[in-house]
Amino acid sequence: MKRKPSKSGFAKLIASDGTLLSADPLIELLELETETVQIELAMNRIVAARLVSTLVEFAAEGLYARVGSR
Repeated sequence: MKRKPSKSGFAKLIASDGTLLSADPLIELLELETETVQIELAMNRIVAARLVSTLVEFAAEGLYARVGSR
């Protein structure tokens, strides 16, 4: 069964998972499943740190927006 794209026009994240490929050097395969596509990203510690930083900044913006609206 094919799912319809979300109303926003962006693909909705359905599932995510990680698989350790190597401990030294540290490499993990990040798998993201959306309504329309599966994304696989092999990342090292540097890429993972950048991704975490971006997500923390995003989450902080949402937190500040809620606190500021009170």
